[in-house]
Amino acid sequence: MKYDQKNSNLFLQNFNEAYRLAKLLMSSYNRTLHLMPLKGDQLSSLSEEDLDKLDAFRVRYCDLQDSLGNKTFRSILVLEEEVLGSNLDILNKIEKRQIINSFDEWKLLRRIRNLFSHDYPETDEDKADALTEAFFHVVNLVSVVDNVCRYMQEKNDFNMKGFPSLIEKQV
Repeated sequence: MKYDQKNSNLFLQNFNEAYRLAKLLMSSYNRTLHLMPLKGDQLSSLSEEDLDKLDAFRVRYCDLQDSLGNKTFRSILVLEEEVLGSNLDILNKIEKRQIINSFDEWKLLRRIRNLFSHDYPETDEDKADALTEAFFHVVNLVSVVDNVCRYMQEKNDFNMKGFPSLIEKQV
């Protein structure tokens, strides 16, 4: 199928950003493995280096979730000449394309992101719990990037060979 060049470029630009963020998040994931599961009383005794690793992990999780939900999903639908509608409509269309496993799973990934972005936990125990929950859902979030690759290759005949799977190598 022939796509509008502007929309193709927009998708590729947005996907490149999401893929780059996913690679960085997986790097943070691997660098924080030794800290998980994290307990609140550990936070005050962590080295500055480990705290920096956790902070990078937190920011990268949020950035990837935002990039996928606010840019990549929308650019797929624009490319396919779909009417965007509400965020719920967008997620339903993305779920039908099997890019996300379920609306409920995406809602969970978004809730975790919101723990950091809107109401960053105040107590060390809450911070540790939020970081641990995000850590244990990273594979679900990053697999969405792999799903976008698969979908665009199979259904839209995009050449996605420059984007190797991020999960197969890590898990």
